[in-house]
This record gives sequence, C-alpha cells and structure tokens, in this order.
Amino acid sequence: SFAFSIAQTCQVTKDFARATTFITLLVSSPFIVHARHHHHNGALTDDFIMRQTADYTNGSLPIYSADGKVAYRFMKNMHDRSNRQSTAILMTESFDTLFVLNSGNDACAFKTTYTEIPAQESRDIFDRQFEIYPHGAFKDDWRFNYRNATGHTLNYMFVRNYWNKEGKIYKEVNGGHALRVAEIRNQRRHDPWLQTHHGVDTYTVSCRPDAPKAELVTLLALVLGRSITFFHLLSFQSGSLHSLLQHTS
Repeated sequence: SFAFSIAQTCQVTKDFARATTFITLLVSSPFIVHARHHHHNGALTDDFIMRQTADYTNGSLPIYSADGKVAYRFMKNMHDRSNRQSTAILMTESFDTLFVLNSGNDACAFKTTYTEIPAQESRDIFDRQFEIYPHGAFKDDWRFNYRNATGHTLNYMFVRNYWNKEGKIYKEVNGGHALRVAEIRNQRRHDPWLQTHHGVDTYTVSCRPDAPKAELVTLLALVLGRSITFFHLLSFQSGSLHSLLQHTS
C-alpha cells in the first residue's frame, strides 16, 4: 500500500539520520577494521553456483558445483508473513537434510536472524546462526557463525559491495584479524551443462578448499533471496507511487 511505502521511506530517512553513529560503530569494530588488511593466502578454487532465481514453485533450489553436478539443495518456507516466521533448509543432492534454520523476524528492511537450535541442549546454545543487519540507504551487514567439531564458535562476515550483492567473505582469526575465505559474484555463464547457447545469469561463491562449504552456500542462497525480495518490494512501491501520482494529477 501507499501508506506502507511512506512508512518505508520514513524508515530509510531515520536510518540515514543515524548514519554517523552506524559508521562510527563499523570503524570501531576490530573484525571490520582488520578486514581492510586481510590475508589473501589460499586460492579460491572451489565454486558453487545458483541460478539467479528464488522461485520455489518446483521445490528446492539446486546449488551446483563447477562441473554441473548438484552439490546441495536449498529450500525456504515463509510460514507466517505477518509474524515474519520462516524456515530455511539445506539438503544434500539426494534431499537428505543437513541442517534447519528458523527465524521469527524474517522481513526485508528488518534485522533478521536465522538460528539452528540443537535438539538436546539448552536453547541458549546454537550450532549455526546467520544474521542480517539492514541499514536503510546503506548496505546490509551480514554475519554468520557455527560451532565446529571441537565446540569452538567460528565467526564470519560478508562484506557486500554497495551497488550490488557481490562481495568478499572473511573469517575472524587471531582475535579480530580477518582471513578471506570466499568471494561472491554475479556471473553470466555459458557452461555446457547449463544447456543453453545464450548464457545464464548465476550467483556464484568461490571459496578455499578448507572453507565451510555448507555454511557458505547457505549464505549464498539467503543473500540471493533477500536481494530478490528487496527489488520486488522496491518495484511494488515504485508502481504504487506512480499509480497514485496518475490518479492525483
């Protein structure tokens, strides 16, 4: 609705007014500061590829390896849009569930958290968590972490480009320093397994061999879905405003 469009515009204005505070917080974060002076050791040799779509009409979205084989499958369900409740599932190529993430605040322009809760432990302890911090006119801040086999929590950050959904992913090491482990890119690919002569728009994460691949492809799918939702919302708002102006002119 137009009222919703105005509310969204007001929210962006408020976010812009808080820009100075936000930038100060970013600069003061050791992880983000050290990301500017990150280590590049380790080639990004492993690719995982998605088509640029978030259409679940035919079921889960396949995530391919560079040879065209399905490496993972990703599924996301919105249970209650009014309450922003959703579930995201990462599966193997044969549809076996790897992990399930739940969210109670999944909505564009809102802080969103996707959390995996272990079945037999305290609900205050999670195995995986993905977080999105939207900043209005500024680019979103994406973070995720997971517990490894020894019980240690490993922290990662996606430094997204301002003008698109590409960017680099860093692992926090040595008390705040950043190690680049992956990069996300928009591509137009012509691989034979895509079965087209015109090329296909894809979204690709390239990572180190020792990077957490399951978590990285989950991030890839979440960023893609969020981006598509944002542009659909933007198009809807623009259309509503254009229609209103036509009726009032």
